[in-house]
Amino acid sequence: MTTTTPAAPVRPAPLDFTRLTLGEVAKLEQLSGLSLDRIGDEDAPKGKLLAAMAYVASRRRGAPLEWEMCLDLTVAEANELLGLAELTEPEPPAQQATTEYPLTDGATLVYENGGEADPGNG
Repeated sequence: MTTTTPAAPVRPAPLDFTRLTLGEVAKLEQLSGLSLDRIGDEDAPKGKLLAAMAYVASRRRGAPLEWEMCLDLTVAEANELLGLAELTEPEPPAQQATTEYPLTDGATLVYENGGEADPGNG
């Protein structure tokens, strides 16, 4: 019997601003309404900018989205398209709390899940 391991999800490379063409920069400015200097400004609006970045990134990846479609993306979807979303890793199992009580014969009595039980009453 042959078993296969599922492939790990591929995270797209983040959009690299230093590699944008001048045409892509102009498109970002046009769609976002922000000049290149204002794109990194903390006080500048980010909604249209994020949509414009998704628009450019979708074209770079060969699966172009229409502008209206980019405006309808959620922030999580745009971040994923831009390669900014972190892959969700399974959370490690919760560690069980334990309380240990040494016994007179050298053994140890261990209570798991918080150690709420009282060894004298149990």
